Formats: sequence, structure tokens, C-alpha cells
Amino acid sequence: ANAKMHYSQFDLNQLINQICTDYQLLLNSKHVSIKLDTTPIYLTADRDKIRLLISNLFSNALKFSPDGAQIYIKLQVINNKLHLLIADQGSGITNAQFPRLFTEFYKQPTPENWKIKGSGLGLSLVKEYITAHHGQIKLLDPDIHYCGANFLVILPLTSKIKTINENQT
Repeated sequence: ANAKMHYSQFDLNQLINQICTDYQLLLNSKHVSIKLDTTPIYLTADRDKIRLLISNLFSNALKFSPDGAQIYIKLQVINNKLHLLIADQGSGITNAQFPRLFTEFYKQPTPENWKIKGSGLGLSLVKEYITAHHGQIKLLDPDIHYCGANFLVILPLTSKIKTINENQT
């Protein structure tokens, strides 16, 4: 788990919009909409890894969303930490499944109508990338609107500028 990190500063909202656009055809085919509740955030992190981890959580949310459902993405800053919530209206994850989710090649039972085969690597990579950024991931209790998986990613917003400057010498 010592993935090499390439830090840069980037607009997180722009990245999330890009990911949503990447999945537009799949969203359309399942008539799934996205509710975005965001705040402007410039994150200093490894952009590719952040993109992959958000993509992974997003594609899982989409995979388990029933037809016509909504995926909720919320960005906020609490105590100098980024809180990214991705919630869906799927069947959810049991507390018993949760610890196994992040192990390599663990596959959740996949809906029959889902055409894309998962590698099972998804969430173990998510976990690894979050750990590499000194963050954490939590499974929140479903709420009344989003009865499925509610994943909360918490990443420190502490500046890594020093690291970037060192890399450029």
C-alpha cells in the first residue's frame, strides 16, 4: 500500500461533474438522476487517485440503484476536513458486509440487470487511496430518502504544498 503520490491542487466540484458526465449514458439507461449539494473546494491531493475512488463509489451507487432512483452527492467542509457523502437508493449494505467490503476481490451480490462486471478490486483500492491521503471512510446509517449505501469519505484539507514544491526542484 505504498502507492506513489502525485499531489496537485484541483477543483473538486469540477472533478465530480466530470465523473457524473462520464457515467451519463449509464445514468440515462437506468433513469437515475443525481442530486448535487456542493460547496467550492480546492483540494490538494493526488487527483488521479481521488478521481478513481470517487468513480468507484459512484459506479457502485449507480450499480445498486433501482430504475428511476436518485444518487446524492454532498460536499462540505467540517473542522478543516472534507466530507464527501455519496448515497444511493439501492438495497444497502448490512453491517455484517461492511468489514469485508474493503478486502480485495470481495464482491457484493450484483443486480441481475447490471451489465458491467466488477473486478472486486474497487473498494479495496478506494480504502487504500483514502488511507494514503490520511482519510477515512464510513458507512452511515441510511436515511429516509437514501435507503441504500451511504458512504462518507473524510479527507484532511491540510495543505500539502510543501511536498509539491519539493518535487519540483
